[in-house]
Amino acid sequence: MKNNLVITANQLALKFSDELEIPSRLKKKENEKKERQKSNLNSLTEQRFQKNVTSWLKVIETLLSKVESKNAWRYITITPEIESNIKSAAYCKDFIEFTDYFVLRRDIENCDDEEVGLISMLHSEFQKEIEKKIEKAAQNNTVKSDELDAI
Repeated sequence: MKNNLVITANQLALKFSDELEIPSRLKKKENEKKERQKSNLNSLTEQRFQKNVTSWLKVIETLLSKVESKNAWRYITITPEIESNIKSAAYCKDFIEFTDYFVLRRDIENCDDEEVGLISMLHSEFQKEIEKKIEKAAQNNTVKSDELDAI
């Protein structure tokens, strides 16, 4: 389980890092060859990245300790569960519950600024994914409606 958490923390650190904040060993190569690149594990970029991974790991562990596991993993992996026929993220149960967790950590439990920032980024990305899914569902419904009208 700990391995999965570390892998996920690395994935989140990569997803939410600027190109300059990613160690060269983890950057995609122009030629896409999987050459092992020597990296200085003591470099400033590497140290900052590892600190970022550690911060994400803390966010993941805290989230898993405070939220039901299946819900927490949906938030962490940015895979929201969308109910049918909702028109906005504001009506999505997953979004509402994740927002409640965010408010709990930020306002009631007063977590540190770094954790607030990371949860905020995750929350924003979660909202964007919900909006994409709602938009896609709306487009699919429009296509189906047009097909029915043609019959």
